[in-house]
Amino acid sequence: MLKIFFIVSLSVVGLFAKNSVVNQDVRSLQLKNLKQDFVGKVIHFGRPGSEVVRGTLVDITENDIILSTGDKQIVYNHKKVEHVYVEPGFGGLSIAGGIALIGAGAGYAISVIAIKDDPKRVVAILCSGAGSGIGFWFGMSSFYRPLKVDVSGRLIE
Repeated sequence: MLKIFFIVSLSVVGLFAKNSVVNQDVRSLQLKNLKQDFVGKVIHFGRPGSEVVRGTLVDITENDIILSTGDKQIVYNHKKVEHVYVEPGFGGLSIAGGIALIGAGAGYAISVIAIKDDPKRVVAILCSGAGSGIGFWFGMSSFYRPLKVDVSGRLIE
């Protein structure tokens, strides 16, 4: 009896399960939060069958995203936009620069440790430069990335 109940309940769950549900209330809340948090920030998004649109977010209405590009404002319909990317600001770049400085210090420390006597100036500069380059690359790839904001309205993805 327990087996039959288990099989029937799994069948019912399987019949009514959905991979994703697009909910307009969720979408409007996501757009409202995007407007509240990122007005004045540089964003970009792709439109189906079109190029990538980039500009400063001015406003989000019920049907449109208003961007400022230079001295003019352009209105785009956001009906088919699923993701908006917020460009990183000065904070991400400063973190990447800080990691580059840490890398330069680590490279210099390695040159001092590797050559127990007095390290030659060229070796110290090369190790510091390599450490700085590796640190900057690591910082840029880790911290200077656009923030992906979902505005699709999907509950489950």
